Amino acid sequence: MVPGVRKQIDAATFELAALECRRWKPESLAAVRMLLVEGKRPVDISKISGFSPTHINTLRVRFEEKLRVARLKQFRQQQAPESSDMSPFASDMELLEAEGYSDEQIMDYLKQQGVSVTADKVRKYLKVLSEWRQQTQ
Repeated sequence: MVPGVRKQIDAATFELAALECRRWKPESLAAVRMLLVEGKRPVDISKISGFSPTHINTLRVRFEEKLRVARLKQFRQQQAPESSDMSPFASDMELLEAEGYSDEQIMDYLKQQGVSVTADKVRKYLKVLSEWRQQTQ
C-alpha cells in the first residue's frame, strides 16, 4: 500500500462485490482492486493498466454501486424482515387479553411470532378490534 493512500475495503469485501460484476473484464476488476484494496493511486494504476485515471474513477463509482447491491443481498440472506402485521394473530391477542395478559406480554408473544410492534400499538389494535367486534354484532 502506498503511504498516504487509504485502503478502503478488504479483499473479502471486494470479492463479495466482484460476484456482482459478471460482465466486467478482468482488467477492469484488477484496476478497481488495486485502487480499493491495495490503496494505489489512480495515476499509478493507469501506468500499469492503460486506463486513464478518469476511467479508473468511473470504474470505482460503478464498483461501489455493485458493492452496495452485494451488501444488501447479503443482509437479506442473513436477516428475515420483521413484520408489523398483527391481523393473523387477532384471535390470539383477544384470547390473551381476555385471560389478563398485559399489552407488554402480548407484544412479547407477537415478537416470538416475528411481529415487531410496541405495546402502545398492541393496545390501540385491541381497542379498534374490540370496537369493530361491537359494531358487527
